[in-house]
Amino acid sequence: MSFVVSCSRSLHTSSVLCLKRKMPNPGKPARAPPTRQLLYTPTHGKWIDPTQVKELLWRRHVYNNAMESIRKIFKAESLLYGGKGYNFTVVENQMEDEFARLLAVNEERNAENARIRAEREKKENIEMRQQILKEIEDTLNAEEEQIEFREKEVQEAIKLSADFITPENVKEKILEALENPIVYDYAIDLEGKKIVGPPAVKYIEENLVKQKRRLYDRSHSQKMEFVSDS
Repeated sequence: MSFVVSCSRSLHTSSVLCLKRKMPNPGKPARAPPTRQLLYTPTHGKWIDPTQVKELLWRRHVYNNAMESIRKIFKAESLLYGGKGYNFTVVENQMEDEFARLLAVNEERNAENARIRAEREKKENIEMRQQILKEIEDTLNAEEEQIEFREKEVQEAIKLSADFITPENVKEKILEALENPIVYDYAIDLEGKKIVGPPAVKYIEENLVKQKRRLYDRSHSQKMEFVSDS
């Protein structure tokens, strides 16, 4: 009994506390209209590029047209079967016949493509073979020309080797050079004229002349020979 009384007291106190009135917050009355700022402030949507809007509109039209076409097709097929719905057996047979027909057409097309591909590959092989043979022939011709050129160089070197100086004929070549002296020195003045000195003096062992300067180092008072370099 005491437990029931305590529970009833607790319920009574809680209900009293819940029903206690609370002072409202200060401000406008509850029935006052909203301010002009809250009432008339427009909410702008997110800006979208006009091209995107056109694209979305075009897609919507395409979707609607596609759905309308599908509805017409379904309606025509439904009327074809007497409005009783689809006859799946007939549809499956039609699909199998269509698949067999397309498969036969595909086989014919593959056979034709295989024939064309074989002819093309045969032609390409012939052209490639001719090109390879031509490259081999050009390479052989180039090698033959190179061999002929090298042989010619060797023959010319053999001919020139007769005048080469060797340890066996070095004394003979020295005496020959002394008997036939050649002066390769020459001068060029400011006007571009080539000045050649007098002929070389033959070497004589009994009458040695010591050369003090170049043979073409002469003063302007002496007579000089001008030879144009053509």
